[in-house]
Amino acid sequence: EQFTDGTPALNWFSAWTDDQGQGYTPMVATNETGPTDDWIGVVTGDLDSLGSLGAALAGDPELGDYSMEAQVYVELETGYYNGIMVRSDTTGGVKGYQLIANFNSTFGAARLRFRYFSEYREQIRTLLEVQATDLPGGAPTEDGWHLMKIKAVGNTFRLYWDGEEIPGSPVEDPEAALSSGYFGVYTWDAMSGVAPTTKVDDIVVRHEGAITETFTDGNMLFNWFSAWSDDEGNGYTPMVATNETGPTDDWIGVVTGDLDSLGSLGAALAGDPEMGDYSMEAQVYIELGGGYYNGIMVRADTTGGVKGYQFVANFNSTFGAARLRFRYFSEYREQIRTLLEVQAADLPGGAPTEDGWYAMKIKAVGNTFSLYWNGEEIPGSPVQDPESALSKGYFGVYTWDAMSGVAPTTKVDNIIITPESGTTAVEWQHTNTPSIASNFRLLRNFPNPFNPTTQIPYELSQAGHVTITVYDMLGRTVNNLVSAWQQPGRYTVTWNATDMFGLPVPSGVYMYTLRMHGLSQSYKMLLMK
Repeated sequence: EQFTDGTPALNWFSAWTDDQGQGYTPMVATNETGPTDDWIGVVTGDLDSLGSLGAALAGDPELGDYSMEAQVYVELETGYYNGIMVRSDTTGGVKGYQLIANFNSTFGAARLRFRYFSEYREQIRTLLEVQATDLPGGAPTEDGWHLMKIKAVGNTFRLYWDGEEIPGSPVEDPEAALSSGYFGVYTWDAMSGVAPTTKVDDIVVRHEGAITETFTDGNMLFNWFSAWSDDEGNGYTPMVATNETGPTDDWIGVVTGDLDSLGSLGAALAGDPEMGDYSMEAQVYIELGGGYYNGIMVRADTTGGVKGYQFVANFNSTFGAARLRFRYFSEYREQIRTLLEVQAADLPGGAPTEDGWYAMKIKAVGNTFSLYWNGEEIPGSPVQDPESALSKGYFGVYTWDAMSGVAPTTKVDNIIITPESGTTAVEWQHTNTPSIASNFRLLRNFPNPFNPTTQIPYELSQAGHVTITVYDMLGRTVNNLVSAWQQPGRYTVTWNATDMFGLPVPSGVYMYTLRMHGLSQSYKMLLMK
């Protein structure tokens, strides 16, 4: 998160509202000299309530093991606490873990504090305090930017100042109070009538362990986008959270392919194109008599045509013997290479005998791929690609059907992405992938809920062909609102709750998706009649 050109990449929100319900100022991108360019982020607290504090949060409440680092502007003789937060929770009062700096002697000796914070002051617990003179590099001697970092894995917290671990780190919380939550930026001032601010830049959030996509309550942790757009430029349906019975609850993810182009296929991708060594596992719904290829992908690349490594299942005899395949996939069929094929009868546990959920997993480390079915490694695994074609890329879910006029679907749940030991942590921006953020920005519709019309604003930083499509929660296209070449700028399109034929649609939850340059971003909206 660099706030370049005044556009935050993440959806920041304020942790509190003030006594009058007007709200604190959330994160604001400001045209001011920072450590790398002329844009920074500024969080401003309330003037008087709750001790003159404020916090801007982002991410997801289910984030567990991750690190947050940020350049924080520290002023030596002001009345502020400036710092960062991890595992922030807003239920029943705001709480979280904070690494905060104070170099104003009015509040005691200059120091860093790591603490469990609660808006109920009697619950605040200091877990580590380091005097400024004991910091790596010694006490700061002038106002300026300093790098602060918290790495939270399990109940262990590692703390860094200007790139070096501080004395007393790592730290454990004896009460193990919070295991997941938002990340954020915190500001505080005890001086009456002073609105505290914290200035930040170059915020980096990395997942430090496995992270799971469960689609619970219709929410999606990853920013899924469709790998292709169809022949007419309207796009495939990306991943959709659907209220349907899954292996653990009543929410699953569904990927739907195009009806006829490119052989009736589809893929939803997420993550980051720089992800290298990692594993992906998922519960995949397999229909024995269905005409589908259902499976998962790793190291997917969308430059110069979609490609990646796929682990796919087919148990429909129409397409040959029931089997699993691991292959190097390309949308150019002559480039597809099967690296391993295992007949269903040779699978751990034998051939499936009924439709149901099955666990599939790919572990990619270097040029070696280990493949698992229902928790057991399959015969012939591990596999190597003799051409070593791809060393990094997105993860994804794939669907295919060769039957004309059939839109293929793959149903998935409990997707787990794990960085493998000795490799760079899985890293991506939470609301937008970096490439999306540099091309366009889709904003929330307003009003929401609505009846009968709502406005959908969006911003383009580059020229290109833009589509905005409305889907129902089954992934079916409801209406195409935009399909045009547009220049950079800010736009707004109106949806009047009608379908492609001008007929009114029923009340319910709908998804709107913007696509440009092969990438997409989506939000949900609620029609209430």
